[in-house]
Amino acid sequence: GWVKNLSASVRPVVTYMFVFLLLFTDVAGMIWAIKTGVDFETALTLIFSDEEMAIVASIIGFWFGSRHWDKKK
Repeated sequence: GWVKNLSASVRPVVTYMFVFLLLFTDVAGMIWAIKTGVDFETALTLIFSDEEMAIVASIIGFWFGSRHWDKKK
């Protein structure tokens, strides 16, 4: 019982850890940029890049898009 539950929780736990690490890095980068005198708009475009948004979109698509495809089966 508990081994099956532990095994099933690996992907969600890894996803949560990745998202929290991503948020921590973004917030820390924004704080550092503001403290060093970088203007807000420049810091925002540097920290929240297109590559990062693609990673976030793929995570959201994996978790919520797969449910849609499961329902179509």
